[in-house]
Amino acid sequence: TSYAVDANYPMCDSATPLPEQDTWQQTRLRARSTGGEQGDEELEGKTKCKVWVTGHSMGGAMAVFCALDIKIRLKPTFIGLHTFGQPRVGNAAFAAFVASTIPNAMRVVHQDDVVPHLPPMTGAYIPLTNFHHNPTEVWQTGTEDSEFRLCDASGEDPHCSNSLPSWDRSVEAHLWYVGWPMHCETPA
Repeated sequence: TSYAVDANYPMCDSATPLPEQDTWQQTRLRARSTGGEQGDEELEGKTKCKVWVTGHSMGGAMAVFCALDIKIRLKPTFIGLHTFGQPRVGNAAFAAFVASTIPNAMRVVHQDDVVPHLPPMTGAYIPLTNFHHNPTEVWQTGTEDSEFRLCDASGEDPHCSNSLPSWDRSVEAHLWYVGWPMHCETPA
């Protein structure tokens, strides 16, 4: 049995407006077998394959919710999560829940990318907040694709990308990950 993701994500078509305020619930994975649709009950426990979920930027944030949804609803034997330039998506308790539910998670942060530092970690700018990343950060520290640092399991290692001053953040770093562009080139 093979499965397909039933989601329509516009790519690099400037004529297509990007969706605003989409949430995982609105673009939820619907697994369909090649023989027709199956409900969650029919798929539960039958996902013996390895499942990897990935995303960049807001797609990385949605990938966290997608991976949790798949793990909780479909109970695959293995699920992994790799995100690139992911913003913070919850508080410390939520980050701990993600870590315990999806232990094979990795967030890549490219140099001084601004997006992984949003929203701010403390309530200094937004009252009553305690935003916190899920572990584990892999920080691309230099311009070479081989310059990486594996950070601690706290999700907010002060010796990794959090070691940079808050005023020293870059949008340009957000547009490139592991040597690949994460943006669309403007047509000539």
